[in-house]
Amino acid sequence: FPDICEREKNTIFQITEKLDGQSATFFLLKKSKYKFLWWNFGSDYQFGVCSRNLYLPKENDSSYWAIARQYNIKKVLENLMLCSPDNNLIVLQGEIIGGNIQGNKYKINGYDFYAFNLLRNGVSTENVEMQTLLKFDNIKTVPILDVAFFLKPTIPEMVEYSKGKSLLADIPREGVVIRNYDKNISFKIVNPDFLLKYEE
Repeated sequence: FPDICEREKNTIFQITEKLDGQSATFFLLKKSKYKFLWWNFGSDYQFGVCSRNLYLPKENDSSYWAIARQYNIKKVLENLMLCSPDNNLIVLQGEIIGGNIQGNKYKINGYDFYAFNLLRNGVSTENVEMQTLLKFDNIKTVPILDVAFFLKPTIPEMVEYSKGKSLLADIPREGVVIRNYDKNISFKIVNPDFLLKYEE
């Protein structure tokens, strides 16, 4: 976005910390929009687990399925579906950290999961609302840094803004994710201090 600082200078953005992990997607799809049998999710709903690029239909020992079991993600999505029965598809996306993922920079025992996107019928849920909805099922969200941010005048100033410490560990944060939900704008800025520290 070479012109974004000027073009979107009056747009209000939300900022979250970018985590250095492994992207995961979980979904619950209502097979028939005409049925809503809360006691029979097995036949009316399809639960799915995905890596960044692949659908993983069979339960296995991967970090993706480990998180699905650890946080009972299927039940979390069922609860969200029950709260909004008009939804036909709920998608939860987040970052898995820990284990041997990216060198485990956050020093996590086992695996942990931080949600960064919740879509209901294809519409993203804003950060604070997502955080509120997910906390009832003990799902953490990526750290929220600002909910009313205006872009700096230049890209170098925005790169400078990306610098800082992670809120999860005593390391430089990988960067920031900048979003405006109304205009469907989303982009990342990587912290150069992070790249230098880890020679990436």
